[in-house]
Amino acid sequence: MLFPLGILGLIGVAQSEHAKVSADGFTPLTTHIFDRASEYLDSETVFGVKQSLIEDFVADADADADGVLVCEHDFVLSRP
Repeated sequence: MLFPLGILGLIGVAQSEHAKVSADGFTPLTTHIFDRASEYLDSETVFGVKQSLIEDFVADADADADGVLVCEHDFVLSRP
């Protein structure tokens, strides 16, 4: 779920969702995915936006609740 980060006092920070991904036998990964529609992608200085971490967040047609956004992203884990 995306929410306006301004309510947290983080004005000028691009909207993102954080993810922690793990699987047996692989090094855990903690990262974030940025919303392509965020107006702060070009000026983001807190999290360091990379092109490979930008995705389209779109309305979920199957969701029961209004305002649910989804995105697809492939995560690649490495072995220790």
